[in-house]
Amino acid sequence: MKRLVYQNLAVVGGAMFAGVMLTIGLALGRYWLGLDPQEFASWFQANFILLLPCVMLTLTPALVGVAWLLKQDWNDKRLRRGWLIALAGLGLASLITLVYHLPANFRLWGLDQTDSEVVSELRWWLVLHIPRIIAGIVGAVAALWTSLESARTLPDTAVGRAPAGVA
Repeated sequence: MKRLVYQNLAVVGGAMFAGVMLTIGLALGRYWLGLDPQEFASWFQANFILLLPCVMLTLTPALVGVAWLLKQDWNDKRLRRGWLIALAGLGLASLITLVYHLPANFRLWGLDQTDSEVVSELRWWLVLHIPRIIAGIVGAVAALWTSLESARTLPDTAVGRAPAGVA
């Protein structure tokens, strides 16, 4: 039962995180590009803080689930590889966020940039968001694949079911 909980955290959390990344990039990004630079900067200043909980409430359970399952399955080469790929996807998205997007967000939040600086920052923000989307999807797909693979390869007791013939 415990394994099932962590698999759900990894798979559902990863899928929700990928969905948040897609929504930010495809919906908000397109909307932002249609705004005048200072109008965008004002919108971002007022709403940036609303995006953080969406990212953290989806990324955190995904990372917890993947990390726990990686530890549990460390001795199974195939499952370890799958969990490492899931962790790498989620980790890369997080690294890009920490290195570029958070500092850029705080620069935009400050409302002290010229129009050309805002436009340049927004373009780079969106270009560098593409690898975050891809990494999030890779993490979610790897978590799903590895969860399904573990259900096929691990003994019944490892996934919380009684062995055949035991009531």
